[in-house]
Amino acid sequence: MTEQRKDHYFHLAAAISAFLLPLILYIVNAPPSLGFADAAEFALVAKINSIAHPPGFPAYTYLAHLWDSFGSNIFSNTFISLTWFSAVSASAAILMLYYACYHLLILESKKGAAVSAWFATISIATGVTYWHWSHNIEVYAFHAFAFSLLLYGLVKMQITKKIGYALAAGAGLGMCLANHHLTVVLFIPFIIVGLFYHSFSVRTTRPKGGLKTMIFNKCNIALVASSAFFMVMFYLYMYFRAGEELSFKFGNPDSWDRLIYHLSGGAWIKNTTTEVSGLISLRFPYFMTLLYEQVFLFIPFLLAGIYVMRKRISLLFIIVGYFLVVLIYQLRIDQTSDTDAYMILPFMLLSIIIAWGIRYAMNRFRVLIYIIPAMTLIQIGVNFQKTNAKDFDVSTSLMNVLNESAPEGAVILISDWTLVSQYHYYRIVENFRPDLVVLNYDLKFTNYRILPNLYPAFYDSVSVSYNSFIKKLGKSHPQEIYNTGCTLDTPELMQSYIDVVNRIKQYCENNNKVFMTDPKAFVFMLQNKIMTTSSHVSGSFVSSKATGMGTAFIDLPFKWLDSPLLMRQPAATDKIVDFEAMLDFHRNYYRSTQNDELYLRADNSYNRIKSLQRKIKKHMPFVYRPKGQ
Repeated sequence: MTEQRKDHYFHLAAAISAFLLPLILYIVNAPPSLGFADAAEFALVAKINSIAHPPGFPAYTYLAHLWDSFGSNIFSNTFISLTWFSAVSASAAILMLYYACYHLLILESKKGAAVSAWFATISIATGVTYWHWSHNIEVYAFHAFAFSLLLYGLVKMQITKKIGYALAAGAGLGMCLANHHLTVVLFIPFIIVGLFYHSFSVRTTRPKGGLKTMIFNKCNIALVASSAFFMVMFYLYMYFRAGEELSFKFGNPDSWDRLIYHLSGGAWIKNTTTEVSGLISLRFPYFMTLLYEQVFLFIPFLLAGIYVMRKRISLLFIIVGYFLVVLIYQLRIDQTSDTDAYMILPFMLLSIIIAWGIRYAMNRFRVLIYIIPAMTLIQIGVNFQKTNAKDFDVSTSLMNVLNESAPEGAVILISDWTLVSQYHYYRIVENFRPDLVVLNYDLKFTNYRILPNLYPAFYDSVSVSYNSFIKKLGKSHPQEIYNTGCTLDTPELMQSYIDVVNRIKQYCENNNKVFMTDPKAFVFMLQNKIMTTSSHVSGSFVSSKATGMGTAFIDLPFKWLDSPLLMRQPAATDKIVDFEAMLDFHRNYYRSTQNDELYLRADNSYNRIKSLQRKIKKHMPFVYRPKGQ
């Protein structure tokens, strides 16, 4: 066998293992149920091919829907199917990243290129942040794949000058822009720098012809055209799909103004403009910890790579510059949920620097050929535990408690986003507790048509007051009737909202149903004299009547509360605050009813939650900061 053929087979084996090794790791310690924040929403939207929260993420939702449709005969349910979709996407991203690193390295020399590229990309694949999001039902694993396709296409396009690679890069860029577009919009200026200076083929000098040559280059035109085509096609699909009557959809971007509102981020855009005193100093240690845990044992090779790549300054500028831009953006944004996931793309680019550092170090210290594999195994072992979600039974445990807390036909008003979105997934996809009426605190959840579509009999009883409220809300805040939230900023709106809730209470009384709320919603009801302090407790809810149900809740039957993974879950803090408040209600209730046994159980769990909050605050101080600070 010739030396060239040996190199070919070694490179092929490295590529295959760069896909299979991460895939196996991601599946082996994947979670058994839906997680916090938007996981349930994305699972539901992908299942029914609907619209997700702004900006809609149509590339993910549509392709995940196709995956789930074809995989329905392979996987036992939608949750497992979409977990595999994330794991396969993340592993395919590592494969494409390996190819991009390899082809950049061989421009200088084939010596050590495959080995260096493999260990560099596996170091990213087994970093904590990348690994964590690679088996969650979220947009980030797919986003990593689209970004890796963009990166690989750019590298091969500049090396070969072939339009096919430009089209591939454009497809990756277009899917990124039709998915988590903000993180890739921040990368576009660096793409322009790379095209101008031929950075992705390791040139560091300005090409002849300057700007005019770059603009009219056939590959660059193909890249732009391809990206525009994929982006427009996905958003057009979302636009037309929004016109359908669906059991669940977020927003209604079927008109120009609503489409622009959706694409611009909707209500979440305020997080990018709000100035919060002291926020950067609170978030900086957290993000430095993320960087350390992501690169971990390969930090020396990252530093060595920065030293080596000083002669390839334009490529180094792109990688480090983009990393710093996203980092600074994240440091100043008032965000808790999935805030670490924004760093996935910058972390992926660091693999290029690490690859150069590994080859540089191995050429000087041959003993590293034995040490680096050991380092990789150690990193896998340590981070396997940090990302192990096998006991992270979030949605199943929350639905079990909801089931044990709610009597037949109860109407439940919930402020907690995780719980209300998980219920709707289980109700629509798995027909879980269809007897219940579960409403978000704003009554309409994510679209005012959800209530009449999901609960027609209940809607008939409250339609007059509900329609009046929607009409008044739509007049004052046109976008809010199609999205979550309700701004009750006028006495008329507040009174209209209260009228609907009172009508719901009357419906429950007339039909011998129980009206229930979670703790946060109860405080609002108490302040507005809709409920009183004589209300009862029923598991995880405050209820209008004594139910005798849900006492198991006070022992906190949630495995995920004991998981180390909780210490890196900012989105979990709302649920834990919810538990704290509900357990306090239980303590007060059992004290007033002189039930010493249940009081002691509730008090023990309350103290457990308070201790847990102190630990979380130590790891993530920004999630418990005072409001406005």
